[in-house]
Amino acid sequence: MDDFSNDTKKVSMFFFPFMAAGHLLPMIGIARAIASHSGVQVTIIATPKNVGLFQEAIDRDRENGHDIGFLTIELPNKDELDEVENFLVHIPLGLKLKVFMAVMNLKDTLKDILVEYRPDCLVSDPMHPWSLGVAEEVGVPRIVFHSSSLFWLCCEHVLWTSKPHEGLNSETEPFVLDGLPDRVEFTKKMLPHWHRQQKGFTAFFHEKQKADDNSYGGITNSSRELEYDYVDYSKNVMGKKVWMVGPVRNQQINTHSQGGEHILKWLDSKEPRSVLYVSFGTEAFLARDQFHEIARGLKASGHPFIWVARTETYTSEGDEDWFPKGFEEEIRGSNQGLVIKGWAPQVMILGHPNVGAFMTHCGWNSCLESLTNGVPVITWPITADQFFNESLLVDVAKVGFRVGNKEQMSMDVELKATVTRDQIEEVTRRVIAGGKEVKKIRARVKKYAEESKKAVQQGGSSYQDTDTLFQELKTRKTGL
Repeated sequence: MDDFSNDTKKVSMFFFPFMAAGHLLPMIGIARAIASHSGVQVTIIATPKNVGLFQEAIDRDRENGHDIGFLTIELPNKDELDEVENFLVHIPLGLKLKVFMAVMNLKDTLKDILVEYRPDCLVSDPMHPWSLGVAEEVGVPRIVFHSSSLFWLCCEHVLWTSKPHEGLNSETEPFVLDGLPDRVEFTKKMLPHWHRQQKGFTAFFHEKQKADDNSYGGITNSSRELEYDYVDYSKNVMGKKVWMVGPVRNQQINTHSQGGEHILKWLDSKEPRSVLYVSFGTEAFLARDQFHEIARGLKASGHPFIWVARTETYTSEGDEDWFPKGFEEEIRGSNQGLVIKGWAPQVMILGHPNVGAFMTHCGWNSCLESLTNGVPVITWPITADQFFNESLLVDVAKVGFRVGNKEQMSMDVELKATVTRDQIEEVTRRVIAGGKEVKKIRARVKKYAEESKKAVQQGGSSYQDTDTLFQELKTRKTGL
């Protein structure tokens, strides 16, 4: 615990992230954004390996006068878990469970920290539901950081309380989530596994939901401009305090992004808005046959593309069979596409004017990065909250098109191809080629990009929400 100084005059906020990249990086981004405000002191609790991902950025923030630091903690069995400490690569389910258990054994460590430093709040990832009991015991309010859309949280509320999916005749029978500001229709196959079966992590997600409901409030990396009706719904129907403090760009990590200069040079050679960017995040589940369908669909579209094909997510073996024979050589020879294996500079790519659309798994961080850069989406949800994010983007915000996947994938089911090459070819041509409908989508997403920049600037809606949170914590601290 080696980078902390306590200023009792400031509002002290401790951040406790979860280790998966999709949780860790946005929380660090939010913590850094909050630390840029005056009158607040931010401290991040993390393991040494995770601190290494963002320490340079924290050091720069401190040089710029921001009051931000970190406390390091060690995982139990750290030698066994060292290589998977931050989930930057896909790991087997059994090993992931070991990490979960190790983190849960940090209860005493977290309690000691809260007792010693007495912060004004603990901002916890929802994947640490046990942190509520620790915070309550010490008398520190727990605020949940949601690395997801508020829309998803509202949909989850309906599913947990009304259970409209139970008693259906089939997994493909449509049902409506009643009471929401918009008509939201799903099938059981689109729901996360914790709503479809009573096994695995189901009990854990029950506990997570209860802990979230009983916490002081929630911080969401989104804005009122995108989810205005759902801010009202969460307050008036769910009875929750929520502060919309984004969209904040993810903390970029110190890892190996492939060939940034080469990618820029390749993009520069293409026409404006002509390139499709394809990426399915760090923890996607796709079958080998699905890889072949993607490859053939992209090639048949005739449009330029960049495909982040992280085959190491699925196997430690060679990746020759993951692509059709001769595919890489053909697209390299024709200069139609780039295949990136490993991490890619996603924000840089999406910010390039020649990128015309993003085929995404609808992880919330990727959704925000596309929207804030004014790039329309082609949605291909795979697991967890991603089908809800698809509904928000396509049905509510109307900034994209569906590719056509209608079934959740997970680690405990046999993977299969769920989207055909023809579907991929058709939607790629539809979006990149343009047309009246696409022009309207581009106008909407451009408008949101402009609004999102204003939201986090001084006087913007998210900036004001952040200050409102500070004032509430300050009042609680002083009793005035």
